[in-house]
Amino acid sequence: MTATRSWTRDGRTPGREPGCRPSRSKITAAGAALSERLARNDALIQQVDRLGTREGAQRAGERAQSGLDFDGVFCITDSLAMGVLRGLADSGIPVPEQVKVIGFDNISESEFLIPSLSTVDPDHRSMAERAVDLLIRRVEQTEPAFGHEESVGEFTLVIRESTGG
Repeated sequence: MTATRSWTRDGRTPGREPGCRPSRSKITAAGAALSERLARNDALIQQVDRLGTREGAQRAGERAQSGLDFDGVFCITDSLAMGVLRGLADSGIPVPEQVKVIGFDNISESEFLIPSLSTVDPDHRSMAERAVDLLIRRVEQTEPAFGHEESVGEFTLVIRESTGG
């Protein structure tokens, strides 16, 4: 779970284009541009033991009560983000007016929450196909084991009410 302070210094929200599918070079360039625009505050970065709603609600409540100034939360799963929505609501913090929340997974429940949850929708089919291809290559390989491979898949940013969409 990562909280943010100011999406960008000039007031624009990065990645607002629904359906954008950037290449690896675009992701790298965007990361570099964002790191110049966003003030990093390690106190806002939280590690969680579990990725469920209860953990998200608890951590969001703790952050809200701490007085730490933040205006956005990015969660590694939609389930965690659902808990964050609850924790913020229980603390009287309005989403998206005061804090914007986004998850990752685009599970079906995300669009039915109040507010509906903005999320990153990874291309699950492509990820599964890639994983199966790698597994088959490993099983069938007749040459020495190949090393680490990195793959960046396609994704879609789904803007909903939790970020003002």
